Amino acid sequence: MSGYTIHFLYNLFNMNPEILCERFFIPEHRKIPLYNQSEKIWNYNKQTIRSIDSNTPLSNFDIIAFTLQYEIDYLNVLWVIDSLGIPFFVKERIFNQKNENNLFPLLIAGGPVLKSNPLAMLPFIDLLIVGDFECIYEDFINILIQNNESIHNFNQNCVRFIINMLKSKLEINNSLNLNNSNDIIIPELIKLPNIIISFFTLIYLEYFEKKKFNNSFESDSLIKYLESYLNINLFNNLEYLFDKLKYFPIKQVFLEDLSNSPPSLRQIIPEFEDPSIELIFGKSLLIESDRGCPFKCNFCITGHLYGNFRIRNEKNIKEVIDNGLIQTPVSKITFISSSILSNPNISNIFKYLISRKISFTVPSIRIDLLNQELLDLIYDGGMRSLTIAPETGSDRLRKIINKNITNNQIIEKIKLIFKKDFNGLKLYFLIGLPEENFEDIQAIINLIKDINNEIQKQNLIKKINIRISINIFIPKLQTPFGNYLQNFEDMKMTYLHNISNNLAKELKKFKNINVEIMDPKTAFIQCFLSQIDESFGNILYEFYVGGGKFSVLKKIIIEYKDKFERFFDENGYNERISKIKSIL
Repeated sequence: MSGYTIHFLYNLFNMNPEILCERFFIPEHRKIPLYNQSEKIWNYNKQTIRSIDSNTPLSNFDIIAFTLQYEIDYLNVLWVIDSLGIPFFVKERIFNQKNENNLFPLLIAGGPVLKSNPLAMLPFIDLLIVGDFECIYEDFINILIQNNESIHNFNQNCVRFIINMLKSKLEINNSLNLNNSNDIIIPELIKLPNIIISFFTLIYLEYFEKKKFNNSFESDSLIKYLESYLNINLFNNLEYLFDKLKYFPIKQVFLEDLSNSPPSLRQIIPEFEDPSIELIFGKSLLIESDRGCPFKCNFCITGHLYGNFRIRNEKNIKEVIDNGLIQTPVSKITFISSSILSNPNISNIFKYLISRKISFTVPSIRIDLLNQELLDLIYDGGMRSLTIAPETGSDRLRKIINKNITNNQIIEKIKLIFKKDFNGLKLYFLIGLPEENFEDIQAIINLIKDINNEIQKQNLIKKINIRISINIFIPKLQTPFGNYLQNFEDMKMTYLHNISNNLAKELKKFKNINVEIMDPKTAFIQCFLSQIDESFGNILYEFYVGGGKFSVLKKIIIEYKDKFERFFDENGYNERISKIKSIL
C-alpha cells in the first residue's frame, strides 16, 4: 500500500471508463507451495484471494498485472498462479488438455527487476513491460480493449499468428483445435515498443542458442512441443519467420520529461483496525519527483537502466501538490526519488510546502549535495530523521563502486545534522563488494565509531536514534558489477559469514545503535534469482514447489551441478547478457 507504483497504476488504469482495476495483495503468511502439486487439479475457479476494493475473486479478472520490485517477488508470482489453479508455464497455457476452452487470464509484469533481468519470468508471464509504461499506455490499453475476446487465449493467438506467417511455406493442418478468436491483437502488440511477448521470445532464444551451439533440444523445448502439436518442421523455418516478423531487438522508449507522466492525484489512504499497523511513509500523498539517477554507482540498476535522469519541473510539482491534496485527504507529502537533492528547483519546492504549512518527507539523500540551507528547509518541513547511504566505510572502495563521497564529507554533514536537532539517522552499508577486503570491513566499524564519538561529544546519546542497515551486495545483470558472483560460488559463503559475524560482534559494543545485518542465506537466494535466465524455468518451479528455502536450493544445485557450474562462471554470465542484448 505504501508503494507509489500501486497508486500510479491503479489511477492510470481506472481513468479509462472501460477498465475496472482492483488491487490484490499476497497474504502475509502465505504457504509455499499453496497446493500439493502431485495431487493438483487445474481449476480456474479457485477463489483463494480477493480484491481489497470489492472482495472480488482474482479469477474473475481478464488481466493480472504484477509489479516486481525485488527478485523474491518471483515466488509471489508463482504463488498467485498456483492460487488460480492454472498451468504455471506459458507453454502449458497454449494447449492445455485439462481446460478444454484454453481460456486463461493474461499475465503481465513490470518493475525494476525486469529492467535488469527480463529473462527469468519469460517461462511464466505472458507479457513483460520494459521502458516507461506511460509511453505506450494508451495504445496498449486500446489494443486490449478492442481485442478483449483474444485476451483469454493469448498464447494460442501467438500460435495462430505464426501459422499465418508461415502459411506460404508450410502445409498446415487446418483441423487443429485452435480457438477461432481473431488474432489482430498480436500484430498490433508487436508494433509497440517496451513490450516483450514471452511466447515469441522463448522461441527466439531457443532457436538461436541451438543454432549457435548445435546442442540437442531440452526436454522442455517449446519448439519441439509446437512441432509435435502442429505436425510441422518449425525449426527450419524460424529464421524466415523472425526475419519477416522484425520484432527483435525490441525497442525501449523513455519519457523525455517526467512532467508528462500523469500524476496519481487521488490516492487511497487505508485505515487499519489495529492501531499498531502503520504505513511506511505515514498518511501522505506520494509524488514521484524524478526518475533515473545522475550518479551511476557500479552496483545499482537505477542509474544504468532507467534512462537519463529526469525530473518533474517546479511548476508541475506545485500543481500536483495543490490538486493532489484536494483529492487525497492528507496534510503531508512524501517524495519518491532516487536523488531528490539533484533537482535544481528542490529548495523552491520545499519553501513552497513550508509556506503552505504542509509537512514533507524525503528518501535517502546524497550527503555531498546536502548544505545548510537544504538541511534547514528539510527540518522546517517536519522531518526529524534522515537516511544516508555511505555504502562502505572506505574512501578507496567508495571510488571503486563509483560513489565519490569521502568519510570527511560524511562526518562533516552528520555534524550539521546533529546540530540541527534531528533525532534520528539511518545509514545503509553494503558488504561483499568487488575488491573488498577485511580492512574495508574494519573501515565500516571505524566510521560508525567516529559517528558515535560525535554523538558523545554533543551529549546526544539519549536523544539520537541511530539505525544501521548492512546488506550483502547482490550482483544485478547489466550493471558494471553484474558478473561478480564469487561470494556465492561456494554455498558455505565463508567470507560473507565471517565478515557478517565480525560486524555483528563489533557493532554490538555500541549500545545506543541498532544494527540489522542481512543473512548470507537470504543473499544467496537473491543472487540466484537475480541471475537466472529462461532456461532455469523448471528449476525455479522446483524451488517454489520445494518451499522456496535455502535448504531446497542447496539440494537443487547438487542435482543440477553441471548447469550451476556454468551459471557461476564468466561464460555463463556472458551468455545471459548476450541473450538480453539480442532481444532488447
